[in-house]
Amino acid sequence: MEDWTLGLCQALVAQLALYPSQSNEKSFAIRCIGRLLTLVTNKQAVLDNLSSIFLATVDRRYDETACAQAFGSVASAHLELVLSKCGTLYI
Repeated sequence: MEDWTLGLCQALVAQLALYPSQSNEKSFAIRCIGRLLTLVTNKQAVLDNLSSIFLATVDRRYDETACAQAFGSVASAHLELVLSKCGTLYI
């Protein structure tokens, strides 16, 4: 089950570049990735996908809310990982 979930996350991350920067679909995909990551136990995969979400939204201010919601969803299952990722992103 986890392999399938990780595959879906990776497919969604790969598609983020295909969406227009100000699309509701891109915001939805980002939030979906966050919800899916709550089911993943591989810590490195969670950190890598969080980085991908952040990098997909860092240049375009439009998806900030979706990024924050995704990080919040992931934090419900992986609080320490999210806190450490936030620490590395802003230092």
